[in-house]
Amino acid sequence: MSHYLTRLRLAVTDPAVQDTLANPYRLHQAVFAGFDRAERNGSRVLYRLEPELTRQRQRVVLVQSVLAPDWRRPGGERWGDAPQVEIRPLDLHELRIDAGQTVRFRLLANPTVKRRQTDDGPTVRRGLYSLEEQEAWLARKLAAAGAAPLDVLTTDEGIWQAGDRRWLAVRYDGHLRVRDPAALRAALAAGIGSAKGFGFGLLSLGPPRG
Repeated sequence: MSHYLTRLRLAVTDPAVQDTLANPYRLHQAVFAGFDRAERNGSRVLYRLEPELTRQRQRVVLVQSVLAPDWRRPGGERWGDAPQVEIRPLDLHELRIDAGQTVRFRLLANPTVKRRQTDDGPTVRRGLYSLEEQEAWLARKLAAAGAAPLDVLTTDEGIWQAGDRRWLAVRYDGHLRVRDPAALRAALAAGIGSAKGFGFGLLSLGPPRG
């Protein structure tokens, strides 16, 4: 299935951008405003706010979608007066991914597990706060996605909060080894982990470094 990858470059000095990026729910609203809800029909939209500033002092938001976005729709004002927008087609089936290949990856995730508080009680999603738990979570998720982690830098991005909702944010940067190309392509399309609608789960690949 074909996708679209949008790169939004946002001026951090713009008050509208500051307001949008200050709150995970407002960022969620800005992203989903780019799509007609009926046309999207529940198709997956993944996005990630990148941590780095560009040389032009911009923040970058990556958005991966099945439906072509229209950032001029109502709600587009949340991106400020002059966002730089790049949209390109992305065919995940055309990506050259081979078994045994080493690739660079980035994933901003909400590492959680479901646990029962009592034997007969409902399951509750619990954040994983220790580095050991976070790394083990990543290894499990990548194994299910047809890959294995190699060198990984795990960065605690703190707690993201919007109203009474809270998400543990952890960024993983490093290299992985491809085991099952078909499973990895499926994970690229579906995302990894929970809270995908709030900026988590987008897996990005690139050529290895060094």
